[in-house]
Amino acid sequence: MALSYEVLKDKILGCYNGKNIGGALGAPFECYRGTFPVDYYTQKDIDNNPPPNDDLDLQLCWLNAVEVYGNKITPDILADYWLTYITPVWSEYGIAKSNLKRGIKPPFSGKINNYFGISNGAYIRSEIWACLAPGNPEIASHFAYMDACVDHYGDGIYGEMFFAAVESAAFIISDTDKLIDIGLSYIPDDCRLKKAILYVKDLYKNNVDFETARIKVMNDFPGTFGVCFRNVEERQIIKEKYGNYNDTTIGDDVVNTIALTVLAWYYGEGDFEKSICLATYCGEDADCTASTIGALLGIILGNKNLPDKWTKPIGPTINVGCINLSICPGGAIPKTTEDLCDRILTAIPKMLDRNLYSISPSLTVKTQDELFGYDVVPGGRKFVTDEKFLYARPYPLYAKNGSRDCQTYNFTSGELNRLDEYSLPFTFDTIKAVVTLDKAPIVTCGDQVKLSVKVMDNGILRMQNYVNVKVYAPDGISIEGSSIKTVAIHNVYEADGYVDFTLNIDYIFSPVTTILLDFNVEGRHSGYVARVNLFSK
Repeated sequence: MALSYEVLKDKILGCYNGKNIGGALGAPFECYRGTFPVDYYTQKDIDNNPPPNDDLDLQLCWLNAVEVYGNKITPDILADYWLTYITPVWSEYGIAKSNLKRGIKPPFSGKINNYFGISNGAYIRSEIWACLAPGNPEIASHFAYMDACVDHYGDGIYGEMFFAAVESAAFIISDTDKLIDIGLSYIPDDCRLKKAILYVKDLYKNNVDFETARIKVMNDFPGTFGVCFRNVEERQIIKEKYGNYNDTTIGDDVVNTIALTVLAWYYGEGDFEKSICLATYCGEDADCTASTIGALLGIILGNKNLPDKWTKPIGPTINVGCINLSICPGGAIPKTTEDLCDRILTAIPKMLDRNLYSISPSLTVKTQDELFGYDVVPGGRKFVTDEKFLYARPYPLYAKNGSRDCQTYNFTSGELNRLDEYSLPFTFDTIKAVVTLDKAPIVTCGDQVKLSVKVMDNGILRMQNYVNVKVYAPDGISIEGSSIKTVAIHNVYEADGYVDFTLNIDYIFSPVTTILLDFNVEGRHSGYVARVNLFSK
């Protein structure tokens, strides 16, 4: 099913109008525990003036980055935009900034000393990747990982990958169960988030009433967002009034928040108003839950099917509060959802493989199943439309028997979410590499750090090649054995090269110590450098 320009525009516009609506409805109830029955906006000045919302602000910054770099965007690029244009210094946003300023690169910037790293700041910005890769959840979830790892880890990353995949698939299918299953295929089976989402699904399928289901979620998959800014006495009053819910540690909120979002989605049963009001009713991070479900249903229903009751009062205006407008270039931030929609439509070809779109007479996007949904038959290919191609695959996007009809320059989302805890992925012109540390990159004199290096053909070389890997370390760090080693990579699936290095930390001159890994492909003119930073305790 190809997505025409008209359908794309209506669904993208519905996404961001739904985002604005849900954000405005839920904002007054953010950070409050309890139940809040609403059936309309509670702000007095809502007339064409929606409140600013970080859920949307950050996506506008990412759009600017995509307009410059297209699908060559990296976590490092997003981190640079973050440091330059994003103003918040609270919670995971501020911790990630302090890590980045110290030289801690993504994905470590989202994990080290980040007690808010499994909170809500990433999943709320998933829509930009879905709208830039509509009908292509593999691509959307891949870029969601790159985004989320700047300031989150674990379930904090998986939340954005899940919703990016769901929202991307929602451009072509609307069945809730199928969309849930597609989203879950992009995150690890053993993560808490997946268990929570399946838990909510079971509650709904077993006809548990909404209020009972909400209480069960609050106890069995708890969070702290509704009480995290309250002192001990205030928390006790809240518990006595609204229920003695279980709590997690401060900052551990994304599992609870997404569970409440999915709860509102299931029990809202496709009705836009019912869904956003149920999300708001649950309190906690209410602007995030309501804006996410508003955006998702905006994609499914399209803008033309959103109720006038909700769209007319809020209008198309975008107000921002988390972007440094004093240094943004002119026109960097769209003023309306229509402007945002037009710019996303223009940027889509920069994000997608050339086989996934056409611009004649206007933009048409092909879906993931159209690129990969075929069988090889005598005399050519037989096209097969099959929803199975919307689900994550455990292997890169190659055709059968190892042939590469679609080059995968970047890591797939499946490869990324299976990385070890202290792994750094690097994408170069002809190869990809993963550098894995055996422990956190925080060291002191006398420590030893082992680097495991995996080298892969990224779809360009397509032949047997030798890659020389040389490690450069500053004074004070010695390398056991040889500092240069050679690995072989092949032109068949999973024929990757592996090499290990051991570093001894003899003494430390600086709070930040940089290790350089130089990759040289024999017979090729280009060389690549990966930078790994170690930090003193």
